[in-house]
Amino acid sequence: MLTLRRIEARPGYTRGEQVKVSHSAVLLIRLATSAAVRNDRVLRRMFEYAARGLPLSAPLAMRRAANRAALVAHAAPEEQPLVARHERSAGRSESQAR
Repeated sequence: MLTLRRIEARPGYTRGEQVKVSHSAVLLIRLATSAAVRNDRVLRRMFEYAARGLPLSAPLAMRRAANRAALVAHAAPEEQPLVARHERSAGRSESQAR
């Protein structure tokens, strides 16, 4: 969560070092979670506190579009939508005509 928070604060980062979490922060998180390991409620609260204000997922429309694209890309040719099959066959026809 700390890394995601740093990425959100610096969306145009170009190197991992720019969003890297310090060793001392990681140590504090390890100590705190180790102390709370037997208490689910405390661990959940810690997670909720760390995630506060972060976007937890992409908008629904983006997820649906990505899922559709992945399904079409991995489907067998006879299972793919007619438009996708037509676009591919048209591309082959053009390259064969050359």
